[in-house]
Amino acid sequence: MKQKNYKKGVGRWTFLSLLVLFLCAGMVNANAQPPKKAGAKKSARYSYLPSDYQQLGSSTLYFKMTNETFDLLGQFGEYYYSSTYADYGYHSSFQVDGGSSGWINMSDGTTIDGVTGKITMEEWSGLSIIKYTFENTTDEDHLISTGTRADVMIGDNDRAPIIRRNFPDGQTFGLIMAYDHSENPASLVLLFGEGLNGVDPVDNYWFGYYSINGSAYETAGNYASSGSNYYVENGDYDSGLGWCWKDRLVPAHGTLELSMLIGVGDAALLPQLHQVQLGLVDAEAWKNSANTQTLSLTGSFFSPANQKATLYYSVDGGEWTKFLDGVESGSTWNANVSFNFSSSMNPHTLRVMGIDQIGTYTAMTNYEFYDVSTYSLASELGNVTYNGRAYTPAFTLNDATGATVPTTNYQTEYTNNVNAGTASIGAYGIFPNTVGGKLLTFEILPAAINGVLTATPQESPYTGSEIHPNVVFTDNTFGVLTEGTDYTLTYENAVTPGTATVKLTAKGNFKGTASAVYTIVKRDVTLQDANYTLPGNVTYDGNAHGVEIISTTEGTGNLTVTYTDENGNVLTEAPVAVGTYTVTFIFAEGSCIKAGTITNVGTITITEDEIVNPTGTLQGVVTNAETGLPIAGATITVYVEGRELTAVTDQGGRYSINVPEANIEYVVKCGAEGYVESPIATILVDGTVVYNFSLNKDDSQLGEDAGLVDGINQTEIAAGSAKHYGLGGVSINGNAKGIHIVNGKKYIVK
Repeated sequence: MKQKNYKKGVGRWTFLSLLVLFLCAGMVNANAQPPKKAGAKKSARYSYLPSDYQQLGSSTLYFKMTNETFDLLGQFGEYYYSSTYADYGYHSSFQVDGGSSGWINMSDGTTIDGVTGKITMEEWSGLSIIKYTFENTTDEDHLISTGTRADVMIGDNDRAPIIRRNFPDGQTFGLIMAYDHSENPASLVLLFGEGLNGVDPVDNYWFGYYSINGSAYETAGNYASSGSNYYVENGDYDSGLGWCWKDRLVPAHGTLELSMLIGVGDAALLPQLHQVQLGLVDAEAWKNSANTQTLSLTGSFFSPANQKATLYYSVDGGEWTKFLDGVESGSTWNANVSFNFSSSMNPHTLRVMGIDQIGTYTAMTNYEFYDVSTYSLASELGNVTYNGRAYTPAFTLNDATGATVPTTNYQTEYTNNVNAGTASIGAYGIFPNTVGGKLLTFEILPAAINGVLTATPQESPYTGSEIHPNVVFTDNTFGVLTEGTDYTLTYENAVTPGTATVKLTAKGNFKGTASAVYTIVKRDVTLQDANYTLPGNVTYDGNAHGVEIISTTEGTGNLTVTYTDENGNVLTEAPVAVGTYTVTFIFAEGSCIKAGTITNVGTITITEDEIVNPTGTLQGVVTNAETGLPIAGATITVYVEGRELTAVTDQGGRYSINVPEANIEYVVKCGAEGYVESPIATILVDGTVVYNFSLNKDDSQLGEDAGLVDGINQTEIAAGSAKHYGLGGVSINGNAKGIHIVNGKKYIVK
C-alpha cells in the first residue's frame, strides 16, 4: 500500500450560522441562461480576501450571496481560491409537479404553484453545508425537483480536471476538482453521495463542458443526454457541473429539506489521526529486536467528510497491515499490534495511517527506534576475582560510525555479577527511542581459600558406618563457609577404629583444599551385636535346647554362650534336663568392638511332658510292705517313648497316671524316701488298670560320691565317656543302662 503524503495540520472545521437568501418576487424566467464568458479569463486566485465575501463560521471558507447565486472562496496557504468562473457563483432552480420551473432567488426565495424554495448556507465540519428548504402552503401534496449548476474553476485554473470520488463498490459520493497535479493541491470538493453525514443523496449529477444543462428546467434535473466532454474525468476542458434531486414529496402545508456539502481551497477532505501514542506491552520482548514485539496504539480520528476509517501500520518499510476497521470520525481508538522488525534495518521504523471510506489517506505518523544490538563495545571488559560484592564495571558503546553512544540511549542491567562465573551486562533500548539489546560478559574468578578446617568431636566411637564429625571451615577473609555451596567434603579411613581424615575441596566462589584428622575408637558391646533366637519354654525330650546364634556384628570378637541353672551351676553346653536356665553372652575383644559380658540375655525352661487326650489310666495304692499302711509322697514313674510320666501319692497312698495310648505295655516303677525302690514292672494298660505297690523300708546309707546303685559300682570317669546327669560329682558308667536312684533321685541310662 502506497502512502499518499498529504500535508499535516489541516485546520479545524467549525460551523457557520445560516444565512437565508430569498429569490426576488415576480416572474421567473425558466429559460434564462448563465452569463456568457468574457473574452478574457478573470483571475480568481487572490492574495487578499475580496471585500464582498464573508467568513463562513470559523472555517477557511468565505461566501457571498446575490439575488441569483451563492458563491464560495477557499483559503489555501497564502491565497484565496475561487470555485466558479469570474466568481459568478452557483445557480439553483426547482420545478413543481413536472411543470413550472424557475431560478431560486437567494435573497427572498422563489414561489411556484404555492411552493416556496429557499437556500441557506452554514459551516459543517470545515465544509459548507448547502441547505434547500421547500415549504408547501397549499392543501395538496406536490412533487418538486431541484438542482444547482455552476461554471466551475479552482483558483485561476479554468481547465482544472474533475474526477469522481467513489466508494470501494464503485458508487460515486462526490466530485473533486484539483488545482494542479501536486500531491496536495487546492481543490473544489462536492459531497452529495449516500452514506455521508450532512448529505441527502442526490438523484443525479453531471460534469462536462460548462455550457451544458444551463437552463432552469435543465438545472432542476432534466439533464441533456449528451454533451461536450460529458462525464470525462481528468480532462483538459472548460468545465461545468451540477447536481439534482428528482420528484421529492412536499406534503400539504409541509416542508422538505435537502442538503449537500461543498469545500474549497484547503478542502482535500484529508482525514486526520491525532495524538497517536505508543505503549509498550511486553517490556522483556523489547530487549531483543529479534523478538515479536507488541505495542499498544491509541489516538483519535477526524474526517471532515465525517467518514469512517480503516487504520494500517507498516514496519521497516514493509507491507501495510490493517489493525482497525470502521473507526468513527471524532472518536478515540486503541488497539494492540504485534510485529517483527527487519534484521537488516537500523533505525527501525513504525508508520501508522488511516484511509477513510472515500479512499483518502491520512498523513502518516512515523516513529524511529535505533537498535542497540548494532552498537559495539569500545574496549573489552577484564576478569575480576570474587569478593562477595556485586561488580558493576563501567563500559562504553560506539555506534556504526565509531561515535560514543550517549548513556541516555540505553539502560543497563547486570546479571550474575556477584558470584564466580560468567557475569553479564545488558545494555537495552529505552522505549520508545531505542530497541533491542547488547549483551556484554566478563568473568568473576573463584577466590582462593585461606583459613582453618576443624572437625569435632576429635574422638568418636565406631558405628559400622562412616563417621562424619561436625566440620567447620573458617576463612580468614570470608568467615565461615557453607558446605555444599562453598565446598564439598570427602572422608578417608572413616569407618573402622583408627585415624580418619576429612578433606575439603572448595567450589563455587572458592578454590583450594584443606584437611583435618580425627580418631575412631572401639565401642562397647551391646546385646544388639548378636542376632540370635531363644528356644523359650520347651518340653523335655532328651535333646539339648540352647541359643541359636545367627550372626554377630562385624568387628565383634568371638561369642561364648553359657547357661546357669537354678542352682547357680554354669553350663557351657546347651541344657537337656528339666529346669530353668539363664543365658549369658561373653564377647571376646574384637577389631572394632570391645570385649564384654551381657547377662540375663533370656531364659530357657525345660518342663516335663504332659499327656494330652489320654486313652488309658494307671492307678493304685502304695503301701508299707511291713505295716500295710499307705505311703504318702511316693513317686510312681511310667516310661513312655523316651520320656517319663510321674505321679505322687496322696495321704491315702493313692496315685493316678494318664497314658497316651491304651492296650500297650508300659515300664513302671515306684519309689519313696526311706524305702527300697520297687522292682521294674511291665504293665499292660487297657482302659483303666489298677496296680498297687508295696515298698520295704531301707535303712542303709548311700555314699555321697561313690557307692552301689542297684549293685553297680560307681566311680569317677572321664568327661564325655558317660551321660552326665548333674549327680554332684557322681557319674554313671555308660554301660550301666537302666533305672537308678542316686542321692534320693531317679535316673535312667539308655
